[in-house]
Amino acid sequence: MSPFGREHGLEVHGSSPPTSRPRREIKPVKRLIEELSILCQRFQYPAGEKKVTPMKHSLHDSENIANLWDDSDSDMEISTLQTRSSDGCTTTNMKLDPGKYFIVNVDKMDANGLKVVFEKGNATILKGNIFVAAATRSGKVYTMSLSPREKACAGVASSIVASSDLWHKRLGHIGKTGLVHLKEMGEQYCLLGPYKEQCARIEVEEADFPPENPLSIAVNKMRQQGFKIHTGTWLVDGNPQVILFDIGSAAWKLDEYKQELWSTCSLGIPHLDIEANDAVILGYQMAHFIAEFRKAAEEYSESPPRIVAHFHEWQAGLGLIALHTRHIDVATVFTTHATLLGRYLCAGNTDFYNNLSKFNVDEEAGRRQIYHRYCMERAASHLAHVFTTVSEITGYEAEHLLKRKPDIITPNGLNVKKFSALHEFQNLHAISKEKIHEFVRGHFYGHYDFDLEKTLYFFIAGRYEFGNKGADIFIEALARLNHYLKSTHPDVTVVAFLIFPAKTNNFNVESLRGHAVTKSLRDTINDIQLKIGKRMYEVCLR
Repeated sequence: MSPFGREHGLEVHGSSPPTSRPRREIKPVKRLIEELSILCQRFQYPAGEKKVTPMKHSLHDSENIANLWDDSDSDMEISTLQTRSSDGCTTTNMKLDPGKYFIVNVDKMDANGLKVVFEKGNATILKGNIFVAAATRSGKVYTMSLSPREKACAGVASSIVASSDLWHKRLGHIGKTGLVHLKEMGEQYCLLGPYKEQCARIEVEEADFPPENPLSIAVNKMRQQGFKIHTGTWLVDGNPQVILFDIGSAAWKLDEYKQELWSTCSLGIPHLDIEANDAVILGYQMAHFIAEFRKAAEEYSESPPRIVAHFHEWQAGLGLIALHTRHIDVATVFTTHATLLGRYLCAGNTDFYNNLSKFNVDEEAGRRQIYHRYCMERAASHLAHVFTTVSEITGYEAEHLLKRKPDIITPNGLNVKKFSALHEFQNLHAISKEKIHEFVRGHFYGHYDFDLEKTLYFFIAGRYEFGNKGADIFIEALARLNHYLKSTHPDVTVVAFLIFPAKTNNFNVESLRGHAVTKSLRDTINDIQLKIGKRMYEVCLR
Protein backbone atom coordinates (compact mmCIF):
# COMPACT_ATOMS: atom_id res chain seq x y z
CA MET A 1 0.00 0.00 0.00
CA SER A 2 1.27 3.45 -0.85
CA PRO A 3 2.46 5.37 2.19
CA PHE A 4 0.52 8.38 0.94
CA GLY A 5 -2.72 6.53 1.60
CA ARG A 6 -2.11 6.97 5.31
CA GLU A 7 -1.76 9.97 7.59
CA HIS A 8 0.65 12.76 6.76
CA GLY A 9 2.02 15.18 9.29
CA LEU A 10 2.87 18.69 8.12
CA GLU A 11 4.49 20.73 10.87
CA VAL A 12 4.61 24.48 10.28
CA HIS A 13 6.88 26.85 12.17
CA GLY A 14 6.78 30.30 12.22
CA SER A 15 6.98 29.86 31.45
CA SER A 16 4.97 32.25 33.02
CA PRO A 17 4.63 32.77 36.81
CA PRO A 18 1.95 30.63 38.45
CA THR A 19 -1.39 32.00 39.46
CA SER A 20 -3.43 31.40 42.55
CA ARG A 21 -5.89 29.23 40.63
CA PRO A 22 -6.17 25.63 41.81
CA ARG A 23 -4.12 23.37 39.55
CA ARG A 24 -5.80 20.64 37.62
CA GLU A 25 -4.77 17.06 38.01
CA ILE A 26 -1.82 16.26 35.76
CA LYS A 27 -3.03 13.57 33.37
CA PRO A 28 -0.85 10.65 32.36
CA VAL A 29 0.35 10.50 28.77
CA LYS A 30 -1.90 7.54 27.95
CA ARG A 31 -4.96 9.46 29.02
CA LEU A 32 -3.87 12.51 27.04
CA ILE A 33 -3.50 10.33 23.96
CA GLU A 34 -7.00 8.90 24.42
CA GLU A 35 -8.46 12.38 24.81
CA LEU A 36 -6.61 13.59 21.76
CA SER A 37 -7.96 10.72 19.69
CA ILE A 38 -11.48 11.74 20.66
CA LEU A 39 -10.74 15.38 19.87
CA CYS A 40 -9.53 14.40 16.43
CA GLN A 41 -13.03 13.14 15.66
CA ARG A 42 -14.48 16.61 16.10
CA PHE A 43 -15.56 18.60 13.15
CA GLN A 44 -15.20 22.29 13.90
CA TYR A 45 -16.41 23.29 17.34
CA PRO A 46 -15.11 21.88 20.62
CA ALA A 47 -17.57 19.85 22.63
CA GLY A 48 -18.92 21.72 25.62
CA GLU A 49 -20.15 20.49 28.93
CA LYS A 50 -23.79 20.64 27.90
CA LYS A 51 -25.62 18.75 25.20
CA VAL A 52 -23.46 17.08 22.55
CA THR A 53 -24.72 14.91 19.71
CA PRO A 54 -23.01 13.39 16.67
CA MET A 55 -24.21 13.98 13.10
CA LYS A 56 -25.74 11.44 10.73
CA HIS A 57 -24.79 11.52 7.05
CA SER A 58 -28.30 12.03 5.61
CA LEU A 59 -30.44 15.11 5.07
CA HIS A 60 -34.19 14.98 4.43
CA ASP A 61 -36.13 17.72 2.67
CA SER A 62 -39.88 18.04 3.00
CA GLU A 63 -41.61 21.26 1.95
CA ASN A 64 -38.45 23.27 2.39
CA ILE A 65 -37.91 21.78 5.86
CA ALA A 66 -34.54 20.11 6.22
CA ASN A 67 -33.82 17.50 8.85
CA LEU A 68 -30.69 15.61 9.66
CA TRP A 69 -32.04 12.41 11.06
CA ASP A 70 -31.22 8.93 12.25
CA ASP A 71 -33.54 6.12 13.27
CA SER A 72 -30.95 4.13 15.20
CA ASP A 73 -31.02 3.74 18.97
CA SER A 74 -28.90 6.15 20.96
CA ASP A 75 -28.26 7.11 24.55
CA MET A 76 -27.83 10.75 23.51
CA GLU A 77 -30.65 13.23 23.22
CA ILE A 78 -31.63 14.48 19.78
CA SER A 79 -31.32 18.26 19.73
CA THR A 80 -33.28 20.53 17.44
CA LEU A 81 -31.60 23.54 15.85
CA GLN A 82 -33.41 26.54 14.42
CA THR A 83 -31.69 27.73 11.24
CA ARG A 84 -31.98 30.90 9.21
CA SER A 85 -33.47 31.29 5.74
CA SER A 86 -31.33 30.95 2.63
CA ASP A 87 -32.17 31.66 -1.00
CA GLY A 88 -35.87 31.84 -0.22
CA CYS A 89 -35.93 28.48 1.60
CA THR A 90 -36.74 28.54 5.29
CA THR A 91 -35.08 25.66 7.06
CA THR A 92 -36.30 24.55 10.47
CA ASN A 93 -35.92 21.62 12.81
CA MET A 94 -32.32 20.94 11.95
CA LYS A 95 -31.50 17.82 13.95
CA LEU A 96 -28.05 16.56 14.74
CA ASP A 97 -28.35 12.87 15.54
CA PRO A 98 -26.06 10.00 16.55
CA GLY A 99 -23.56 9.15 13.87
CA LYS A 100 -20.20 7.53 13.68
CA TYR A 101 -17.41 10.01 13.37
CA PHE A 102 -17.71 13.65 14.19
CA ILE A 103 -19.14 15.60 17.10
CA VAL A 104 -20.40 19.17 17.24
CA ASN A 105 -21.47 21.46 20.04
CA VAL A 106 -25.21 21.92 19.79
CA ASP A 107 -25.37 24.97 22.00
CA LYS A 108 -22.74 26.88 20.08
CA MET A 109 -24.27 26.02 16.72
CA ASP A 110 -27.70 26.96 18.03
CA ALA A 111 -26.33 30.32 19.13
CA ASN A 112 -24.58 31.13 15.86
CA GLY A 113 -27.02 29.52 13.41
CA LEU A 114 -26.70 27.27 10.38
CA LYS A 115 -27.47 28.04 6.75
CA VAL A 116 -28.64 25.41 4.25
CA VAL A 117 -28.51 26.40 0.58
CA PHE A 118 -30.67 24.36 -1.85
CA GLU A 119 -29.61 24.75 -5.47
CA LYS A 120 -30.05 22.46 -8.50
CA GLY A 121 -30.56 19.29 -6.53
CA ASN A 122 -27.70 19.98 -4.16
CA ALA A 123 -27.68 21.13 -0.56
CA THR A 124 -24.78 22.97 1.02
CA ILE A 125 -24.62 23.44 4.77
CA LEU A 126 -22.70 26.48 5.98
CA LYS A 127 -21.91 27.87 9.37
CA GLY A 128 -21.29 31.54 8.86
CA ASN A 129 -18.89 31.55 5.90
CA ILE A 130 -17.43 28.17 6.79
CA PHE A 131 -18.31 25.14 4.68
CA VAL A 132 -19.75 22.31 6.79
CA ALA A 133 -20.98 19.65 4.38
CA ALA A 134 -22.58 19.02 0.99
CA ALA A 135 -25.45 16.71 0.03
CA THR A 136 -26.84 15.44 -3.29
CA ARG A 137 -30.59 15.00 -3.71
CA SER A 138 -32.22 11.71 -4.69
CA GLY A 139 -35.99 12.04 -4.43
CA LYS A 140 -36.51 13.92 -1.19
CA VAL A 141 -33.43 12.51 0.48
CA TYR A 142 -30.14 14.37 0.39
CA THR A 143 -27.21 12.01 0.91
CA MET A 144 -24.25 13.74 2.45
CA SER A 145 -20.72 13.27 1.24
CA LEU A 146 -18.11 13.51 3.93
CA SER A 147 -16.91 17.07 4.35
CA PRO A 148 -13.18 17.79 4.05
CA ARG A 149 -12.89 18.20 7.78
CA GLU A 150 -14.85 15.05 8.47
CA LYS A 151 -12.77 13.02 6.05
CA ALA A 152 -9.59 14.08 7.73
CA CYS A 153 -10.93 13.58 11.23
CA ALA A 154 -12.61 10.28 10.41
CA GLY A 155 -9.38 9.02 8.93
CA VAL A 156 -7.53 9.66 12.14
CA ALA A 157 -10.34 8.26 14.25
CA SER A 158 -10.70 5.10 12.21
CA SER A 159 -7.85 3.45 14.07
CA ILE A 160 -7.34 5.00 17.46
CA VAL A 161 -4.72 2.48 18.48
CA ALA A 162 -2.65 3.06 15.35
CA SER A 163 -3.03 6.79 15.02
CA SER A 164 -3.22 8.24 18.52
CA ASP A 165 0.49 7.85 19.18
CA LEU A 166 1.30 9.60 15.91
CA TRP A 167 -1.05 12.42 16.81
CA HIS A 168 0.58 12.74 20.22
CA LYS A 169 3.98 13.13 18.63
CA ARG A 170 2.78 15.48 15.92
CA LEU A 171 1.27 17.78 18.49
CA GLY A 172 4.44 17.91 20.57
CA HIS A 173 6.74 20.93 20.75
CA ILE A 174 8.87 21.40 17.65
CA GLY A 175 12.34 20.70 18.90
CA LYS A 176 14.69 17.85 19.59
CA THR A 177 12.15 16.09 21.79
CA GLY A 178 9.66 15.55 18.99
CA LEU A 179 12.29 14.92 16.33
CA VAL A 180 13.81 11.97 18.15
CA HIS A 181 10.70 9.95 17.26
CA LEU A 182 10.52 10.88 13.58
CA LYS A 183 12.30 7.81 12.27
CA GLU A 184 9.16 5.70 12.63
CA MET A 185 7.14 8.28 10.66
CA GLY A 186 9.71 8.66 7.90
CA GLU A 187 8.45 10.28 4.71
CA GLN A 188 5.01 10.80 6.21
CA TYR A 189 6.40 13.76 8.15
CA CYS A 190 7.57 17.03 6.66
CA LEU A 191 8.40 20.45 8.08
CA LEU A 192 7.53 23.70 6.31
CA GLY A 193 8.99 27.10 7.04
CA PRO A 194 10.71 30.23 5.69
CA TYR A 195 14.12 30.05 4.05
CA LYS A 196 16.77 31.86 6.08
CA GLU A 197 20.05 31.55 4.22
CA GLN A 198 22.38 31.99 7.20
CA CYS A 199 20.64 29.23 9.15
CA ALA A 200 19.96 26.92 6.22
CA ARG A 201 23.61 26.81 5.17
CA ILE A 202 24.68 25.06 8.36
CA GLU A 203 21.45 23.34 9.47
CA VAL A 204 19.94 21.97 6.25
CA GLU A 205 21.34 19.50 3.74
CA GLU A 206 19.63 20.39 0.47
CA ALA A 207 18.39 17.56 -1.73
CA ASP A 208 15.48 16.94 -4.07
CA PHE A 209 12.70 14.48 -3.32
CA PRO A 210 12.25 11.42 -5.56
CA PRO A 211 10.52 12.47 -8.83
CA GLU A 212 7.40 10.35 -8.24
CA ASN A 213 6.96 11.61 -4.69
CA PRO A 214 3.85 13.87 -4.32
CA LEU A 215 6.02 16.30 -2.36
CA SER A 216 8.33 16.61 -5.36
CA ILE A 217 5.41 17.05 -7.74
CA ALA A 218 3.92 19.83 -5.59
CA VAL A 219 7.30 21.57 -5.24
CA ASN A 220 7.97 21.45 -8.98
CA LYS A 221 4.54 22.87 -9.80
CA MET A 222 5.16 25.82 -7.52
CA ARG A 223 8.65 26.34 -8.96
CA GLN A 224 7.12 26.47 -12.43
CA GLN A 225 4.88 29.27 -11.20
CA GLY A 226 7.88 31.36 -10.14
CA PHE A 227 8.25 30.44 -6.46
CA LYS A 228 11.71 29.65 -5.14
CA ILE A 229 11.65 26.62 -2.83
CA HIS A 230 14.45 24.75 -1.07
CA THR A 231 14.07 21.10 -0.06
CA GLY A 232 16.22 18.72 1.93
CA THR A 233 16.69 17.35 5.42
CA TRP A 234 17.14 19.15 8.71
CA LEU A 235 20.44 18.19 10.37
CA VAL A 236 19.02 17.38 13.80
CA ASP A 237 18.02 14.16 15.53
CA GLY A 238 15.57 12.32 13.29
CA ASN A 239 16.65 14.19 10.11
CA PRO A 240 13.13 15.20 9.07
CA GLN A 241 12.27 16.36 5.57
CA VAL A 242 12.05 20.13 5.22
CA ILE A 243 10.56 22.43 2.61
CA LEU A 244 11.66 26.06 2.92
CA PHE A 245 9.94 28.88 1.05
CA ASP A 246 11.87 31.92 -0.16
CA ILE A 247 9.61 34.78 0.89
CA GLY A 248 11.32 37.23 -1.45
CA SER A 249 10.43 35.15 -4.51
CA ALA A 250 6.71 35.63 -3.76
CA ALA A 251 6.85 39.28 -2.71
CA TRP A 252 5.27 40.28 -6.05
CA LYS A 253 2.05 38.57 -4.92
CA LEU A 254 1.84 40.40 -1.59
CA ASP A 255 -0.87 42.82 -2.72
CA GLU A 256 -2.91 39.93 -4.13
CA TYR A 257 -2.60 37.97 -0.90
CA LYS A 258 -3.53 40.97 1.23
CA GLN A 259 -6.55 41.66 -0.97
CA GLU A 260 -7.70 38.04 -0.57
CA LEU A 261 -7.19 38.24 3.18
CA TRP A 262 -9.26 41.42 3.33
CA SER A 263 -12.07 40.08 1.13
CA THR A 264 -12.36 36.79 3.05
CA CYS A 265 -11.56 37.87 6.61
CA SER A 266 -11.80 41.70 6.62
CA LEU A 267 -8.28 41.69 8.01
CA GLY A 268 -5.95 44.45 6.87
CA ILE A 269 -2.17 44.34 7.23
CA PRO A 270 -0.22 47.64 7.50
CA HIS A 271 2.28 48.14 4.72
CA LEU A 272 5.08 49.10 7.12
CA ASP A 273 4.81 45.97 9.29
CA ILE A 274 7.48 43.89 7.59
CA GLU A 275 7.12 40.87 9.88
CA ALA A 276 3.35 40.69 9.34
CA ASN A 277 3.77 41.08 5.57
CA ASP A 278 6.30 38.25 5.56
CA ALA A 279 3.83 36.13 7.55
CA VAL A 280 1.16 36.78 4.89
CA ILE A 281 3.47 35.74 2.06
CA LEU A 282 4.67 32.63 3.89
CA GLY A 283 1.15 31.63 4.94
CA TYR A 284 -0.30 31.76 1.45
CA GLN A 285 2.75 30.02 0.00
CA MET A 286 2.26 27.15 2.44
CA ALA A 287 -1.47 26.98 1.76
CA HIS A 288 -0.76 26.89 -1.98
CA PHE A 289 1.79 24.13 -1.50
CA ILE A 290 -0.50 22.01 0.69
CA ALA A 291 -3.26 22.31 -1.91
CA GLU A 292 -0.87 21.17 -4.66
CA PHE A 293 0.41 18.37 -2.44
CA ARG A 294 -3.11 17.10 -1.81
CA LYS A 295 -3.85 16.98 -5.53
CA ALA A 296 -0.64 15.07 -6.17
CA ALA A 297 -1.32 12.67 -3.30
CA GLU A 298 -4.83 11.94 -4.61
CA GLU A 299 -3.39 10.98 -7.99
CA TYR A 300 -0.59 8.98 -6.38
CA SER A 301 -2.77 6.68 -4.30
CA GLU A 302 -6.16 5.05 -4.74
CA SER A 303 -7.12 5.74 -1.13
CA PRO A 304 -7.83 9.36 -0.14
CA PRO A 305 -4.89 11.01 1.62
CA ARG A 306 -5.28 12.04 5.25
CA ILE A 307 -3.26 15.17 5.83
CA VAL A 308 -2.67 16.95 9.11
CA ALA A 309 -1.17 20.46 9.10
CA HIS A 310 0.16 21.61 12.46
CA PHE A 311 0.89 25.34 12.76
CA HIS A 312 2.93 27.01 15.49
CA GLU A 313 2.46 30.64 16.55
CA TRP A 314 0.80 33.54 14.77
CA GLN A 315 3.58 33.94 12.19
CA ALA A 316 2.53 30.62 10.64
CA GLY A 317 -1.17 31.04 11.41
CA LEU A 318 -1.91 32.75 8.09
CA GLY A 319 -1.36 29.40 6.40
CA LEU A 320 -4.10 27.84 8.52
CA ILE A 321 -6.46 30.74 7.78
CA ALA A 322 -5.80 30.43 4.03
CA LEU A 323 -6.47 26.68 4.10
CA HIS A 324 -9.91 27.29 5.57
CA THR A 325 -10.90 30.23 3.40
CA ARG A 326 -9.87 28.23 0.32
CA HIS A 327 -11.66 25.10 1.62
CA ILE A 328 -8.61 22.84 1.36
CA ASP A 329 -9.33 19.30 2.56
CA VAL A 330 -6.86 19.20 5.47
CA ALA A 331 -7.17 18.67 9.23
CA THR A 332 -5.55 21.55 11.09
CA VAL A 333 -3.92 22.02 14.49
CA PHE A 334 -2.76 25.33 15.95
CA THR A 335 -0.36 25.58 18.89
CA THR A 336 0.57 28.73 20.73
CA HIS A 337 3.52 28.76 23.09
CA ALA A 338 2.54 32.15 24.52
CA THR A 339 -0.07 34.59 23.27
CA LEU A 340 1.16 37.66 21.44
CA LEU A 341 -0.95 40.08 23.47
CA GLY A 342 0.11 38.36 26.68
CA ARG A 343 3.77 39.05 25.91
CA TYR A 344 3.09 42.74 25.41
CA LEU A 345 0.94 43.04 28.52
CA CYS A 346 3.55 41.32 30.70
CA ALA A 347 6.32 43.48 29.26
CA GLY A 348 4.34 46.56 30.32
CA ASN A 349 4.58 45.70 34.03
CA THR A 350 0.84 45.07 34.35
CA ASP A 351 -0.70 42.92 37.07
CA PHE A 352 -1.31 40.35 34.36
CA TYR A 353 -2.72 37.23 36.00
CA ASN A 354 -4.88 38.99 38.55
CA ASN A 355 -6.55 41.04 35.81
CA LEU A 356 -6.55 38.50 32.99
CA SER A 357 -10.33 38.28 32.78
CA LYS A 358 -10.76 42.07 32.87
CA PHE A 359 -8.68 43.12 29.86
CA ASN A 360 -10.44 44.65 26.86
CA VAL A 361 -8.40 42.66 24.36
CA ASP A 362 -9.29 44.73 21.29
CA GLU A 363 -8.45 47.99 23.04
CA GLU A 364 -5.20 46.65 24.53
CA ALA A 365 -4.03 45.26 21.18
CA GLY A 366 -4.92 48.48 19.38
CA ARG A 367 -3.14 50.60 21.96
CA ARG A 368 0.06 48.63 21.31
CA GLN A 369 -0.41 48.80 17.52
CA ILE A 370 -0.56 45.02 17.16
CA TYR A 371 -4.29 44.65 16.52
CA HIS A 372 -3.78 43.08 13.08
CA ARG A 373 -1.32 40.55 14.52
CA TYR A 374 -3.69 39.78 17.37
CA CYS A 375 -6.50 39.17 14.87
CA MET A 376 -4.27 36.80 12.89
CA GLU A 377 -3.50 34.77 16.01
CA ARG A 378 -7.10 34.75 17.23
CA ALA A 379 -8.47 33.75 13.81
CA ALA A 380 -5.98 30.87 13.55
CA SER A 381 -6.87 29.59 17.02
CA HIS A 382 -10.61 29.63 16.27
CA LEU A 383 -10.39 28.10 12.80
CA ALA A 384 -8.15 25.21 13.86
CA HIS A 385 -9.86 21.88 14.32
CA VAL A 386 -7.67 21.26 17.36
CA PHE A 387 -6.20 24.09 19.44
CA THR A 388 -3.38 23.36 21.88
CA THR A 389 -1.04 25.21 24.22
CA VAL A 390 2.21 24.06 25.79
CA SER A 391 1.24 24.59 29.42
CA GLU A 392 -1.80 24.93 31.63
CA ILE A 393 -1.01 28.55 32.46
CA THR A 394 -0.71 29.39 28.74
CA GLY A 395 -4.04 27.66 28.17
CA TYR A 396 -5.62 29.86 30.83
CA GLU A 397 -4.09 32.89 29.14
CA ALA A 398 -5.39 31.83 25.71
CA GLU A 399 -8.87 31.23 27.09
CA HIS A 400 -9.15 34.87 28.15
CA LEU A 401 -7.11 36.65 25.47
CA LEU A 402 -7.88 34.51 22.40
CA LYS A 403 -11.35 33.56 23.64
CA ARG A 404 -10.89 29.85 23.00
CA LYS A 405 -10.05 27.23 25.57
CA PRO A 406 -7.41 24.79 24.33
CA ASP A 407 -8.68 21.33 23.49
CA ILE A 408 -5.64 19.73 25.05
CA ILE A 409 -2.34 20.68 26.70
CA THR A 410 0.78 19.41 24.90
CA PRO A 411 3.59 20.14 27.38
CA ASN A 412 7.02 21.24 26.27
CA GLY A 413 9.68 18.63 26.80
CA LEU A 414 13.41 18.38 27.34
CA ASN A 415 15.67 16.19 25.27
CA VAL A 416 17.05 14.18 28.17
CA LYS A 417 19.40 11.73 26.52
CA LYS A 418 19.68 8.38 28.23
CA PHE A 419 23.20 7.07 28.52
CA SER A 420 23.92 3.37 28.35
CA ALA A 421 26.26 3.61 31.33
CA LEU A 422 26.41 5.98 34.28
CA HIS A 423 30.14 6.60 33.88
CA GLU A 424 29.53 7.91 30.34
CA PHE A 425 27.30 10.64 31.74
CA GLN A 426 29.75 11.38 34.56
CA ASN A 427 32.66 11.73 32.13
CA LEU A 428 30.68 14.12 29.94
CA HIS A 429 29.70 16.15 32.99
CA ALA A 430 33.33 16.42 34.11
CA ILE A 431 34.48 17.57 30.65
CA SER A 432 31.73 20.19 30.42
CA LYS A 433 32.40 21.50 33.92
CA GLU A 434 36.11 21.85 33.18
CA LYS A 435 35.24 24.02 30.18
CA ILE A 436 33.20 26.28 32.46
CA HIS A 437 36.09 26.37 34.94
CA GLU A 438 38.43 27.44 32.16
CA PHE A 439 36.10 30.25 31.13
CA VAL A 440 35.74 31.48 34.73
CA ARG A 441 39.52 31.54 35.24
CA GLY A 442 39.96 33.77 32.20
CA HIS A 443 36.92 35.98 32.75
CA PHE A 444 37.77 36.74 36.37
CA TYR A 445 41.55 37.01 35.83
CA GLY A 446 42.91 39.57 38.28
CA HIS A 447 39.99 38.98 40.65
CA TYR A 448 40.33 35.23 40.86
CA ASP A 449 40.65 34.45 44.55
CA PHE A 450 38.01 31.77 45.09
CA ASP A 451 38.07 27.98 45.14
CA LEU A 452 36.48 26.44 42.05
CA GLU A 453 35.79 23.25 43.98
CA LYS A 454 33.46 25.29 46.19
CA THR A 455 31.84 27.23 43.36
CA LEU A 456 28.24 26.86 42.22
CA TYR A 457 27.07 27.77 38.71
CA PHE A 458 23.57 29.16 38.13
CA PHE A 459 22.06 29.76 34.70
CA ILE A 460 19.09 31.65 33.26
CA ALA A 461 18.42 31.90 29.52
CA GLY A 462 15.64 32.94 27.17
CA ARG A 463 14.26 35.88 25.24
CA TYR A 464 15.58 39.29 26.19
CA GLU A 465 12.44 40.14 28.17
CA PHE A 466 13.53 41.32 31.60
CA GLY A 467 10.21 40.82 33.37
CA ASN A 468 8.60 38.08 31.27
CA LYS A 469 11.50 35.67 31.67
CA GLY A 470 12.00 36.38 35.36
CA ALA A 471 15.42 38.03 35.11
CA ASP A 472 14.35 40.60 37.71
CA ILE A 473 13.38 37.86 40.17
CA PHE A 474 16.59 35.94 39.39
CA ILE A 475 18.77 38.97 40.19
CA GLU A 476 16.84 39.74 43.37
CA ALA A 477 17.25 36.12 44.48
CA LEU A 478 21.01 36.33 43.83
CA ALA A 479 21.24 39.44 46.00
CA ARG A 480 19.50 37.69 48.89
CA LEU A 481 21.61 34.56 48.41
CA ASN A 482 24.77 36.68 48.42
CA HIS A 483 23.78 38.24 51.74
CA TYR A 484 23.07 34.79 53.19
CA LEU A 485 26.36 33.25 52.01
CA LYS A 486 28.48 36.11 53.34
CA SER A 487 27.11 35.52 56.82
CA THR A 488 26.94 31.72 56.86
CA HIS A 489 29.22 30.21 54.14
CA PRO A 490 31.87 32.78 53.18
CA ASP A 491 34.00 30.16 51.40
CA VAL A 492 31.24 29.32 48.87
CA THR A 493 31.12 31.29 45.61
CA VAL A 494 28.23 31.53 43.14
CA VAL A 495 28.85 32.38 39.48
CA ALA A 496 25.62 33.29 37.64
CA PHE A 497 25.23 33.18 33.86
CA LEU A 498 22.50 35.37 32.35
CA ILE A 499 22.21 34.27 28.72
CA PHE A 500 19.98 36.51 26.59
CA PRO A 501 20.29 37.48 22.92
CA ALA A 502 20.78 41.25 22.87
CA LYS A 503 22.58 43.93 20.90
CA THR A 504 26.25 44.46 21.73
CA ASN A 505 28.54 47.41 21.06
CA ASN A 506 31.93 45.78 21.50
CA PHE A 507 33.85 42.93 23.08
CA ASN A 508 34.81 43.10 26.74
CA VAL A 509 38.49 43.94 26.29
CA GLU A 510 39.41 43.14 29.90
CA SER A 511 37.81 39.72 29.60
CA LEU A 512 39.63 38.99 26.33
CA ARG A 513 42.94 40.05 27.89
CA GLY A 514 42.29 37.77 30.86
CA HIS A 515 41.57 34.79 28.58
CA ALA A 516 44.72 35.49 26.56
CA VAL A 517 46.88 35.61 29.70
CA THR A 518 45.43 32.40 31.17
CA LYS A 519 45.80 30.56 27.87
CA SER A 520 49.41 31.69 27.54
CA LEU A 521 50.11 30.65 31.12
CA ARG A 522 48.53 27.23 30.58
CA ASP A 523 50.49 26.63 27.36
CA THR A 524 53.75 27.57 29.11
CA ILE A 525 53.06 25.26 32.04
CA ASN A 526 52.11 22.40 29.72
CA ASP A 527 55.38 22.86 27.83
CA ILE A 528 57.39 22.85 31.08
CA GLN A 529 55.51 19.76 32.27
CA LEU A 530 56.34 17.94 29.07
CA LYS A 531 60.06 18.76 29.27
CA ILE A 532 60.42 17.98 32.98
CA GLY A 533 58.39 14.82 32.60
CA LYS A 534 60.62 13.59 29.79
CA ARG A 535 63.78 14.25 31.83
CA MET A 536 62.30 12.53 34.90
CA TYR A 537 61.43 9.54 32.75
CA GLU A 538 64.99 9.30 31.41
CA VAL A 539 66.48 9.59 34.92
CA CYS A 540 64.19 6.90 36.30
CA LEU A 541 65.25 4.47 33.57
CA ARG A 542 68.92 4.63 34.62
